[in-house]
Amino acid sequence: MAWPRWLWFLPLGIIVLILAANGVRLGMQRAALDETAVINHYAAQYLADHARLEGEGTAVLTDCAAVPGRDPGVWLVVRCRPQGTQEAWDYYIRRDGGLAFTGRERAQRPQT
Repeated sequence: MAWPRWLWFLPLGIIVLILAANGVRLGMQRAALDETAVINHYAAQYLADHARLEGEGTAVLTDCAAVPGRDPGVWLVVRCRPQGTQEAWDYYIRRDGGLAFTGRERAQRPQT
């Protein structure tokens, strides 16, 4: 018994529908993502990281500010610098809101 010709294209049609639904879902997530929510999320992450590594009580949410990312694939850089210190905690954020990588640097005093 021969299968109808349209039945051969049914799996391809199902795959196309699944990919289209996934594309719409990812597009809706990206459209709903705003900078303020991302900055607040990583500022809270900074508080948790600082408390875990340095001890609690010295870090506050206002230590953090964000700038546009310069590296490929980086949307924002959330830089947190505790008051009275020269070190900075950097969180490099992808466009989907995920963490690309993080860094911690200590500023060097200028040489005179």
